[in-house]
Amino acid sequence: MSPDDLDDRFNALVSQVEPERPRPRTTARPSRRRRITVAAVAAVAVVAVLIAAGGTVAGRLPDLLAAVEAALPTLGPVPEETEPVAGSPEEVGPFEGSKAESYPNGAAGLVMPPAKAMHGLSKKDVATALKRVKALMAASHLDVPTLMGGRPKAFADLLPPEERAWFRKNLDRTRGFAAKDDFNTRAWVHSFAPKTAELATPVVKVKGKTTLGRYSDDGRTGVKISMSYVFVYAVQRPGQPWTRHRVVSHHVGEAHVYREDGELVVWVYNWNTGGVTPARCDVDDSFVHPFYPDSPRDKVAERATEHAGDPYDLTPEENEACTISSET
Repeated sequence: MSPDDLDDRFNALVSQVEPERPRPRTTARPSRRRRITVAAVAAVAVVAVLIAAGGTVAGRLPDLLAAVEAALPTLGPVPEETEPVAGSPEEVGPFEGSKAESYPNGAAGLVMPPAKAMHGLSKKDVATALKRVKALMAASHLDVPTLMGGRPKAFADLLPPEERAWFRKNLDRTRGFAAKDDFNTRAWVHSFAPKTAELATPVVKVKGKTTLGRYSDDGRTGVKISMSYVFVYAVQRPGQPWTRHRVVSHHVGEAHVYREDGELVVWVYNWNTGGVTPARCDVDDSFVHPFYPDSPRDKVAERATEHAGDPYDLTPEENEACTISSET
């Protein structure tokens, strides 16, 4: 497959990839997604509890108040002695005032390092693998059907055949796993639980980095591709724009690239193991459940004592528990 073909599939997010040589399932070590952290902000009767997996967040109170104010009825004509203000105030953008404001939009933020020949792979092999990894990240974190809780077809179609079959078999599965290391593969993609959220804007802010390293395992040699990116979404409860706030998803992943019987293999070893901020800590179905100002109490989050810090930090988290974070 030519690099141009892979570019086309990346742009479409749903096209097929050429068959790759399967690798024994036992050599992969998928990791569960880190659970969420929480931060609470209270102001008068408004409480914003924000949760993140491994990092956390706080509600964007100005956004909420601005939306409520906009919904209030007009109070009547301005007295003659008062000079009216020309025009109406502009609505504050969902990313304004946050670190994400200056981040690139969407796939433009998925910047890859220059390809180079290394550890037995040609420069062309590494370039092809980097494009595959970029397409996988776009499919797991930018594909709208996946984000809205649908089947992650775009992501599954990019996996090697054997890994694809395993991914589909364990998707949304909660019991009866064939191996002790198996888990609900929904955790490999960012999916808001159905009917819990809608995108307030189609824009997703993205920033991060990808690094290349050497890979050796079970007689195979090649390249290890490591990723750390934050994806920042503006979401709201369906039909309720005044609940708009930012959700930060920290994607940490690793892919192994090698040749087997002449075929290039890009095997997902670990995927989407960072945190989500803010989301509920008391639901463990591998979907993201946003926490809104009027959400029911999250007793798991209320017991959190450890602070994960800045949800925009690209440093991989070590804590999988529900933790407290700064605002998004």
